[in-house]
Amino acid sequence: FRCAAFALFCLLCYGFQGNSSIDNFNGTSGLLKPRVVDRDPSKLLYPLQWIHTPKTGTSFANVLYALSCGEDLKNLKWDDQILKRHSVDSATDIRGASEHCRLKWTHGEWVYDPKKVKKGFLIGKHSYRNTSIPLQSIFVSIREPVSRLISHFIYQNDLKAVVGSQEAFDIVRKSNRFDLFSRFQTLMVLPETRTNTSLLNNLTVLKHFACQTISKVAWVGLTEKFDCSVCLLHSMYEFPHHPRETFNMRPAKIYGFNESEIGRMIRKEGAIIDDILYDCAKARFERDVKRFAPHCC
Repeated sequence: FRCAAFALFCLLCYGFQGNSSIDNFNGTSGLLKPRVVDRDPSKLLYPLQWIHTPKTGTSFANVLYALSCGEDLKNLKWDDQILKRHSVDSATDIRGASEHCRLKWTHGEWVYDPKKVKKGFLIGKHSYRNTSIPLQSIFVSIREPVSRLISHFIYQNDLKAVVGSQEAFDIVRKSNRFDLFSRFQTLMVLPETRTNTSLLNNLTVLKHFACQTISKVAWVGLTEKFDCSVCLLHSMYEFPHHPRETFNMRPAKIYGFNESEIGRMIRKEGAIIDDILYDCAKARFERDVKRFAPHCC
């Protein structure tokens, strides 16, 4: 009994799960919040990078802008013009962002036109993870792989006149872009796999590497849990709300494909590399929601 009592005393004094003190535990809701200092965005390790794989939610840029650049927003008197200038646009830019704010974000090698200098707000431009900055500076949005794959093929107009899962599967699976598109998220979050391709051939090693990396990033958002991901970010960090943080800035065309059916067809032929990263990200996301934001989902 004494041992058990002492163990409970230590738990209360030194924190739950290793890094939260008793001051951050709400005994009524059972909600664990990061320490106040950990919720302060100014304490983040700048510059930051958002790994934004194509078709994983450009709209996340609004809430990430508010997270890092709350000083840009706090004195604004919102009207249609101000809202437009301080929301992400079709060029993945936020025109009204201050220069000070822009310097808070960085990038890795560009996915498209790697030698071309990019201008504008770099937060949402597609680039591989910058391995020279710590993982604690990385924010990641991840999408269910088959859903992202289909959306990417729709964006490329490959499925424009297609009807039915079988026809969609045939086009997707036979495309010379399938290998790239089905591992795109992995390549961007784990750029080491671009040079060390053996990692992609050993799924056990890849899973360990992916989960280890994802466990250390600042935040993981799931595209299919968009509102919940935004809510989670607010629970993890203290920052002002953006008026359009849960607004779909670039709604995609709805084609009505049965993604589950197409996914079964694809996986029957072999593994989807992005499934491994997604499983790690989903597990991390669910842990964070349970720990910090059970009210969000």
